[in-house]
Amino acid sequence: MKKSIVAALVIVMVLSALAGCSGGGQEKPSNNAPDSSSSDKESPVSKKEIRISWWGSQSRHDLTMKALDLFMEKNPDIKVTAEFSGWDGYWDKLNVQTSGGNAPDLMQMHLSYLSNYVTRGLVADLSAAMDYSDVAESSLAIGKHEGGLYAIPAGLNSYVMMYNPALYEKAGITIDGRLTWDEFTANTKQVAEKLGDGFYGSEDFSTEFGGFFEYFVRQKGENLYDGNQLGFTEETLAAWFQYWTDLRTEGVIPDAQLANSYSLAEYEKTLLVTGKGPVKVDGSNQIGTYEKLANQPFEMMLYPTMDGGQEGHALSAGILWSINADSKHPEEVKKLLDFLTHDPEAADILGATRGVPISSNIRERLSASLNDADRKQFNIIDELSAVARPLNSNISPKGSAEVKELFENTAQSVQFGEMAPDAAAKKFVKEANDILSKQSD
Repeated sequence: MKKSIVAALVIVMVLSALAGCSGGGQEKPSNNAPDSSSSDKESPVSKKEIRISWWGSQSRHDLTMKALDLFMEKNPDIKVTAEFSGWDGYWDKLNVQTSGGNAPDLMQMHLSYLSNYVTRGLVADLSAAMDYSDVAESSLAIGKHEGGLYAIPAGLNSYVMMYNPALYEKAGITIDGRLTWDEFTANTKQVAEKLGDGFYGSEDFSTEFGGFFEYFVRQKGENLYDGNQLGFTEETLAAWFQYWTDLRTEGVIPDAQLANSYSLAEYEKTLLVTGKGPVKVDGSNQIGTYEKLANQPFEMMLYPTMDGGQEGHALSAGILWSINADSKHPEEVKKLLDFLTHDPEAADILGATRGVPISSNIRERLSASLNDADRKQFNIIDELSAVARPLNSNISPKGSAEVKELFENTAQSVQFGEMAPDAAAKKFVKEANDILSKQSD
């Protein structure tokens, strides 16, 4: 009896094995299994992983993530990991990463920090990173330093004034063309007086070192830096501090405490977005972000002109891309940088979220289908390009980040009445030059 049972089991096992070898009833291989029909039996694709970091608004994050998804779809052998944040904290984190040898492969860069990264050997020369035949030399010059090309503009832009025409009109003001400083002052006072408590004619922009103040300095025929020293006088800085002190004293701009809360606030809490003030200074590429948050249209205008002064505006790039000099996958990173710069489908997604594209081919492609915010951005860059003067140097000297922090702290001391404009200017110039001198030794 036992022998019969064993024999039956053997027969069943043999029949099952034969069925497994036949075409009918065969179980499909898993997605990870080699293709049994291929004699080569190729192994699964091995992906190279690269990292990218940037700062910016939520809308920039969303659009960039969408573009990265497209890149990975087109390049299945590359995996891109994204790291993003607001401006606050971005540079502290990046500094820690670079010091620890763990920096992202492709990092969003700013001109005020580029020199520091170049001199420390942290970013690669991009002179041969891609085809630049459709990029103007003036655009590439923005990211050049010490004979090399260490950053590629993610888009062209400039600091400008964004304003709410409806709020100005409510105060009886119509903006028609570029303002003089006297007209801007008069408008600031009129808004505060006409609209009453809780409204201000402007934010306090006295702490804006590399944007608004640099423009003011250039109007005076000076520069932010002259080699490894400051390029402006105590008198120019004192005049800047005094201008905002006068407006603050009259109560037409926020007091010190409010001014600092607004300067550190997220976009949605600014006077422009909340409707409590008509004007905001920022990069021209941010117009869409402000409009979306406020759910209303805004306009842009150039900074005020100065009687007898020079033109202060310069075409620049608030956002650039740099490649980690120690990237383990430099060719893949270059491919991503080229994609963000030249790919038509990526351009359709990103639009002008980081500024007006540097590729003439991409600009031509986008111009036919610009949304209203991007059209405003293209128009203000055209207007600015017609008057802009080149900067004496696109790269700030080593120690400029510390100087910028000193400037902001000094401006705050003036805001709170702890120092008079003249005394603050004198103290700043001495201490800033000391910082720059030590860094150059």
